[in-house]
Amino acid sequence: MVSDDTKRIIRHYHSLGYEQKLIIYLLRAQHNINYSFEYLKRKVFPSLTSRRRQFCFECVVIKSLHEIHNGCSGSEQLRKVLRIKHGFKVSRAITREVVHILDSEGVKRRARRRLRRRQYISKGPNYVWHADGYDKLTPYGICIHGCIDGFSRKILWLEANITNKRPEVIATYFINAVLIEGYPVKLRTDPGTENVIISRIQKELSPNEKAYVCGSSTSNQRIERWWGYLRQSRADFWIDHFKSLEALDVLDKSNAIHRSITLQRINGLT
Repeated sequence: MVSDDTKRIIRHYHSLGYEQKLIIYLLRAQHNINYSFEYLKRKVFPSLTSRRRQFCFECVVIKSLHEIHNGCSGSEQLRKVLRIKHGFKVSRAITREVVHILDSEGVKRRARRRLRRRQYISKGPNYVWHADGYDKLTPYGICIHGCIDGFSRKILWLEANITNKRPEVIATYFINAVLIEGYPVKLRTDPGTENVIISRIQKELSPNEKAYVCGSSTSNQRIERWWGYLRQSRADFWIDHFKSLEALDVLDKSNAIHRSITLQRINGLT
C-alpha cells in the first residue's frame, strides 16, 4: 500500500515533468522509499496520467500567446509551461502547430542556431552542481546567476540581482540551496572571484578530494547548455525588447532608475 505522503511526493515530481524512472530513483535516493517500478506503474502512475484538465483550443492559443509574448519559445518548452503553470495537458502536435502559427519567425531563428550536443555523464542527483553567472542582460541592470544539478537538470537557483560578482551574494544562493537539497559531491564553477566563498564552503562540506572543480566557463558543460537554452527561449526576447526601447529613447541603460525598473520587471515575472 502506497502512503499518502509518498503519493504526494510522486505527484510533486510528476508536476515538475520528471520521467517515471527518474521519480523511482529520487524516491530511493532522496526519501529512502523503495518501490519497484512495476508496482508503482500499476498502483500510482495511472492516476497521474489519467487526470487531464478539459480545455478548448482557444484557451490554449490565448495562454500560448501570453507566454510567447513574455519570452517562452519552442514547442516543447511551451508544452511544459502549459502543463505545469496552466494545467493543460496538450499534445506535441498541438503545441508545434501553435508555435508555428504564433511565432514563425522565432522557429526560423532557432533553427539557424541549432548546435550538436556533447555527451554528458553524471552518476546521480547531487553528484555535480554546475554554477555560473549569465551576463547577457547585465548592461540593462539584470545580473543573473544560476546553478543546475548535472543529473536531473533541476534548477537549484536562478536569481536576477544588481550583481552576480560579489562572493557573499553567491554564497547566500549556495547555502540556501544546500539547506533545501543537501550538499553536492562536487561543485563546478569558473575561476571568477565571485566563487571564492562557495569553493571554501564546498571543500569543508564534502570529504571528496575533488569536491570543488574549477575550469573555464565554456567547459562547464551543463550550465552552459542551459544558458544557451535561456538565450534561445527567453533572453533574446528581452535583449531585443530593451534594444528597441533604447532606439525609441525610452530606456537609458546608464540610468540607475531605469536599470532598477528593468530588474523589477524581470523579477516580477517569476
